[in-house]
Amino acid sequence: KIIIEINNILDGKAKFIDQKHELATYAPKINKSEGLINWNDDAKKILGKVNGLFPIPGAFFIYKDERYKVLKAEIVKNQGNIGEVLTNDLEVACGDNQSLKILEIQRQGKKPQKIEEFILGSQIKKGASLINA
Repeated sequence: KIIIEINNILDGKAKFIDQKHELATYAPKINKSEGLINWNDDAKKILGKVNGLFPIPGAFFIYKDERYKVLKAEIVKNQGNIGEVLTNDLEVACGDNQSLKILEIQRQGKKPQKIEEFILGSQIKKGASLINA
């Protein structure tokens, strides 16, 4: 389909539609604070935030006064208390009885790490709560 349309443009056969300027909207700048993860949200919404705000400003959580940016994650079916770390490889319970498995993370002031590397030296262990931590 794209190739056909490119050929139409090159052949002068393409039909363009003018933008209706009265329907255009302004998108405000995204603030860093909008990246704060609310574990009460559905896992799908949190994953959308992780993907949508990557790489800048990024989706993040605070644990013991340190900022952790979630770079990659996936939804899994584990359940637990909202914001609770369910496994040692950082699956966190969300508000819809699903959880988010963090695959790649970046600790404040550090380089990005795959979760397998991160957990070797992490203070965040199974059972920890990421709500008001």
